[in-house]
Amino acid sequence: MIAIGGVKVTDPDQLISVIMQGGLGYHFFGVSAKKILIREK
Repeated sequence: MIAIGGVKVTDPDQLISVIMQGGLGYHFFGVSAKKILIREK
């Protein structure tokens, strides 16, 4: 199986704020960013 993943930012200002405060992925996924996975069937 071949797959590629990434992140789609939905609220850039919120994301930058969380990162500047030292937040981790679980602080912004679902709030200001979404995980994306594209895989071959």
